[in-house]
Amino acid sequence: MKKIFLILSFAGMVSAAFAQTPSDAFRFSENFYEGTARTVAMGNAFTALGGDMGSISINPAGSAVAKYSQISITPGVTVSSSTSIGNPVPNTGLNYFEDKMRSSYTTFNMPNAGVTINFNTGTKNGLKNFTIGFLVNKVADYNQDVFARGTNDRTSFLGSMAAWATYDGISSSQLFPINENVWNSQNWKYIIGYKTTMIDNLGDGYIGATERDIDNGDGTYDVNLAGKINQNYGRRTSGDKYEYIINAGFNISDIVFLGFNLTATTVSYSYTDYFRESAVNPEDFMYTQIVDGVEKSYMFDQMKYQTDYRVTGSGVSGKFGVIVTPGLGLRFGAAIQTPTWLAIKERWSEYGEIDVLGTGAYNSSQESPEGNNTYSLISPFRANFGVAWTFGKFGVISADYELCNYGQMKYSSKFLEDNNLLSDINTSIRETYGISQLFRLGLEVKPLSSFAIRAGYMYNSPAHKDEIEMSKGSPKNLTRLSRHALSFGIGYMSNKSFFMDIAAQRTFEPVEYYMPYADYIFESNGTDVQEGYYAPEIAMDKHQWKVMLTLGWRF
Repeated sequence: MKKIFLILSFAGMVSAAFAQTPSDAFRFSENFYEGTARTVAMGNAFTALGGDMGSISINPAGSAVAKYSQISITPGVTVSSSTSIGNPVPNTGLNYFEDKMRSSYTTFNMPNAGVTINFNTGTKNGLKNFTIGFLVNKVADYNQDVFARGTNDRTSFLGSMAAWATYDGISSSQLFPINENVWNSQNWKYIIGYKTTMIDNLGDGYIGATERDIDNGDGTYDVNLAGKINQNYGRRTSGDKYEYIINAGFNISDIVFLGFNLTATTVSYSYTDYFRESAVNPEDFMYTQIVDGVEKSYMFDQMKYQTDYRVTGSGVSGKFGVIVTPGLGLRFGAAIQTPTWLAIKERWSEYGEIDVLGTGAYNSSQESPEGNNTYSLISPFRANFGVAWTFGKFGVISADYELCNYGQMKYSSKFLEDNNLLSDINTSIRETYGISQLFRLGLEVKPLSSFAIRAGYMYNSPAHKDEIEMSKGSPKNLTRLSRHALSFGIGYMSNKSFFMDIAAQRTFEPVEYYMPYADYIFESNGTDVQEGYYAPEIAMDKHQWKVMLTLGWRF
């Protein structure tokens, strides 16, 4: 049975329709804090700790804990890796995209940089000092490279395109000639497919260039894949989400620390994905046709379909936090972030090409216009709580809990027509997403006053309601559907003002299942897929290594 949380490229961005989906809202709403090398090494379990530049994004009160001013910068490198292989079709023994493919993508970035200025009021009780700060913190990384490859002798991308154009009742007059009205009213895949001859007329419907037909003599046709084909899928995503924070922190009698953040958020995200099919033996696809009195042969060789998508966005939010130190080394912290309002601009385009061999050989290609859209996204509020225990000057252990109800995400637009369309998407968001929980653990030990050893762990539960239910089935499902990370690091503090921290983090992403095209060969009831003719499904196992170095000065 196909998994219900598959991503279907075939049902993606078309014509002037909205490209935003519930999964897009989740992508731009989710936070995965980075910070300084110290906070990352300790799993970012800093809600009750503070004192570090990386903690301010988690709890604004963290800036008031330090009784000194500081400046720090944290460069880093991220290596994103993926392993892709076809997901076997249950009870059939079939497995397309059977080659196990590995790919990686390395990026250099700046997870954190900032400065805080501490002001001492000179009082022994009440407001003892306050802090003003500005910092930049990375809260999401979208960089990933995926590649999958295999063979298929049952279904094809072009077969699916032709079948669905037929099912949708699209006439060739609706696809050609190409003009602005066509691009605004029809599925772009159908337009590009028909213009390039990836699909062609067959009776009242269409046939793919990888298929051959048998005329039944009664106005119907049997259509099958003409021969074995190679299939390749590739996708590269890039971008990130940053918070630009203006912070104010207040130390009250060294017992209560309060903090406020005014945050500007920026989002940058893009992807390019392509699907390629090529004939293992072009002669299997050969047919002849009389053109101007001359018989010519045609043999499908290869095709490529590509989609490009780019998003930029910016928004604002606020955050309030508190840390309390009642004594005995105990520390408690909590923070609440308001919903984030994001103004988003998106652009997309699609491209297709086909190569045909034989005496009538030709190459044909077509590019769509660039689609564009603007809309607003309201991300939900989030709350986090923390507890920590410091055992003298020797070390500290801390734990955080954070929750966010992603079912509260909401799209809106200033155009009434757009809002009517978006209401269905917002309903889908509420039905699809629920509460995600985030647990963080951190440990720091100081065998020397100038040297620290750190370790941390982070676990992020699923937010998709169906995945939440599936994760309850077994520990294996819980692991594969959740994001979790292990981290470690070391730190050096000089007797004067300089400090340096190094950290490494290994992140394990949920397994992603992807169908590059939709099922299209059905039983006579029109709903059940014909046995042995399922569209391929790719399982992608992804993880990341992050290494970062923090250089800082206290004054």
